[in-house]
Amino acid sequence: MANVERTGSVYTDTATGTANNDLTCTVPTDAEAAIVVGGGNFYNAANFNILNFDAGVTIDFDEIITNSNTNNGTQQAYSMLDTDINWPGSGSKTLKWSIDDTANWITVLFFVKNIDKDSLIVDTSSGYNDPGTYWENPSLSGMTAADLAIAAAFIYSYNSGSVDADPTSYGQTAIYESSSGSDSMGIGEELGEDVLRLGFSNADDYFGAIAFGIKAKSLSLTQEGYRVRNDDGSETTATWKAAQDTPATGVSASQNVRLRVIVDAEGDAPSQTYKLQYKRNGDAASEWRDLPEA
Repeated sequence: MANVERTGSVYTDTATGTANNDLTCTVPTDAEAAIVVGGGNFYNAANFNILNFDAGVTIDFDEIITNSNTNNGTQQAYSMLDTDINWPGSGSKTLKWSIDDTANWITVLFFVKNIDKDSLIVDTSSGYNDPGTYWENPSLSGMTAADLAIAAAFIYSYNSGSVDADPTSYGQTAIYESSSGSDSMGIGEELGEDVLRLGFSNADDYFGAIAFGIKAKSLSLTQEGYRVRNDDGSETTATWKAAQDTPATGVSASQNVRLRVIVDAEGDAPSQTYKLQYKRNGDAASEWRDLPEA
């Protein structure tokens, strides 16, 4: 099973007020989903709207999680799969977004691959504090080693001064970190973790945070076919003993034969070593033995 990975660049935009906004980005050719995370200060009691790529007509992103509290602001995450009818394709595109209330708002867009498109999100969690020096998300249930955990926190300066949401202070890899100011958002990632911790620079101010896990694509292996070959030449010149998917006949117990197998992999199959097993005539159905290596 391949790990969930970000692909391409991270794109950001900021706004104050209710106006529509355009975020120019480049969609990578291998992107399988777009993820958008937004955060705003405590004046924002309404939702953050992602309209669409380019068209700006309908809201086509799926909500992953919303966390909103009067004193701690609003944080939201959305996703769009490349199987969506309005997926923009690769290349230069414009993400159109808006907010429904007066707020200082930060929008972050990035892309992921090696995902489970049938069940994208493993689990979500959220929280807030006033004040605090870090946030540790409630555990994400069901995470595996190949799943990618994302945590985002928005902190604003209730008192005068500068604040800083730091996604790296407790070991996460930064996806985004705004510069210190009156409002700051940090987004971190960690592979296979169910608990992430984001730190803050000012214990006297307020924050809200969200976390979610992106599920890795399951690896499915299927034996498509086989063919038995005579041991009478090189890989190029040896003759076949039977047609594909047809049992060979007339093989003596002491005769060497070759077996070629076709295995189909759905998903990004890692490099691995396979083994052959056999059983004798009359053995129980479960009595398979490993074929020794030559």
